[in-house]
Amino acid sequence: MMLCIQMEFCDCDLRNWLDARNAGKQLPFQKNVEDIFKEILSGVAYIHSKSVIHRDLKPQNIFFSIKDCVVKVGDFGLATLAHPNTDPSLTVSRHSSNLGTKPYAAPEQIHKSHYDSKVDMYSLGIILIELLLKFKTAAEFSRILDQVKSEKIPEELNKDWPEFVPLVQNLVQEEPKLRMNAKEVLNMSLLRCNHAEESSALWIKVKDLENELAQKEQQFQQLVEEVKTLRLKLSERS
Repeated sequence: MMLCIQMEFCDCDLRNWLDARNAGKQLPFQKNVEDIFKEILSGVAYIHSKSVIHRDLKPQNIFFSIKDCVVKVGDFGLATLAHPNTDPSLTVSRHSSNLGTKPYAAPEQIHKSHYDSKVDMYSLGIILIELLLKFKTAAEFSRILDQVKSEKIPEELNKDWPEFVPLVQNLVQEEPKLRMNAKEVLNMSLLRCNHAEESSALWIKVKDLENELAQKEQQFQQLVEEVKTLRLKLSERS
């Protein structure tokens, strides 16, 4: 007897999307960064509501199905319950330390054994920085992270995304108690704008135009073949 687990196939992850965008290549799908971050937040808010801590949020673990472009939070290999074998009323619980992926892992997740779901919020802060700014090199990414962690506002962030500066600073601060939770971030007016519906409508329009273009190209090819046939007949008669 064999047990099989059937899961949805996701043909793209956020790392692929970011690399393509940063290199100026064609994106696997069109979606603005606000909507991507909002959908990631929604997924994280849900798993936190079930008392689960992901502990390894990073672009490689954020998946998309190109078919519908919906964000999927995946790879729960390091996930744990928020209150394993402890009183759920406690603020934090004892967990394994030195887990996760640098630089996305929160300081307390690496150096301490007592932490809570706020470690995921720290990871989201790093992901948000990657979404907002286009990094061409790892060194450039590290430089910006060092500035943010030292409470300095990177010039690029302040210039292009000033409205997101307070949120970024809140999520990546060292004190976990001061970080907002996923629901609080979702309720910010900054993320309540309905970009998702607008993006979805534009994406559908793009697909419709692409289909129409494909039909026109097919019709054009048919006309080309008809012209060739007629020319051949004319040449035979002459």
